[in-house]
Amino acid sequence: MNLLVRAPLRSSLGPLRLKSHLLPPQNHWCRPRSGSNRLPSTRMVYTVVAHLHAKEGADVEQKIRSTLTEASQVYSKDKETLSWLVMQDTKDPRAWCIIERYEQESSLEEHRANPYHKTFAPAIVQLLDQPFQLYRFNELDTSKPVKDEEEYCLHSPKSKQQVAH
Repeated sequence: MNLLVRAPLRSSLGPLRLKSHLLPPQNHWCRPRSGSNRLPSTRMVYTVVAHLHAKEGADVEQKIRSTLTEASQVYSKDKETLSWLVMQDTKDPRAWCIIERYEQESSLEEHRANPYHKTFAPAIVQLLDQPFQLYRFNELDTSKPVKDEEEYCLHSPKSKQQVAH
């Protein structure tokens, strides 16, 4: 199937034809990075967010980058792990964030039981200039409609009237 796409700023290019099989699926942001076909369930997802701050030095930045990349590749394959994401701050290259998403809170035991955990934890701690901060969350299931849509949704006619007053 061909899709017709118009170039937004360059009308001289004319329409572009793209093969639909080359485009990512519409729900590609929901798929786990491990490549499995598991999709997040509709129940709450247990999420751990870790904030790390590295010691100074370009060599430390490279070590922490490679250590976290390797950890993501290992942990993403764990049973009941939906995703294990690593991010670096846009303004402070020494600030890092790990977002670990699990099917349920008990899935964290599987994560800790991974033999890699025994080497990862000490390796990452020695690269930090302060103790890491750990936060735990239950993600909300936002796939279901709000119960009283007329009253609570911002796009409802009733809420628009309330905002106008």
